[in-house]
Amino acid sequence: MSVISNCDSHRVCSNCDGVMYEGYVWGDGEGYACSDKCLFIDGYTPKQRDIDYENGVIYWTEWEVEE
Repeated sequence: MSVISNCDSHRVCSNCDGVMYEGYVWGDGEGYACSDKCLFIDGYTPKQRDIDYENGVIYWTEWEVEE
């Protein structure tokens, strides 16, 4: 795990390793996706995302940037 992923003001995308200040979160922080492109991989679909959202498995959020 990189030092940058331990900071509360941003996360690191589970797919592209890009720094995130907003994006999808699932599994209580087990995974992150910075965009639809990074979320919809390995057969994961918008329909499944909608089901997961309704079940509270995934959500979109923004993190405040700490100065």
